[in-house]
Amino acid sequence: MDTEGGEIPLSFADYSNNNVKFVISRIGKSTTYVHERINEGSKIFFRGPLGRSFTIYQGRRCLLVGGGYGLASLYYLAKTLVMNGCYVKTLLGFKDPRDVFYVEEFKKISEVYVIASG
Repeated sequence: MDTEGGEIPLSFADYSNNNVKFVISRIGKSTTYVHERINEGSKIFFRGPLGRSFTIYQGRRCLLVGGGYGLASLYYLAKTLVMNGCYVKTLLGFKDPRDVFYVEEFKKISEVYVIASG
């Protein structure tokens, strides 16, 4: 995403009904720009995809491990695995109990364990 604050790496958290959902923490100039000026229906531009993709299995037992905002992309992976007949356990880690998020969403589709130190 290119704004007055520059580019930021993003992973989408969900896709359904022609809508893409992102989890973006307001931590700097670019993410503050997103929080303050980007609304539903806004046009934004992306460069990518970048990084590595996930392997989508069918009918297996899967353990997903993620922490902090990096877990956002695991949600869509978990949904996709469940739709492919997989049994999914998810381990979510956070630096502080106040940082815990997206647990209820994961609980709807997988067995969830949360570790929040601090």
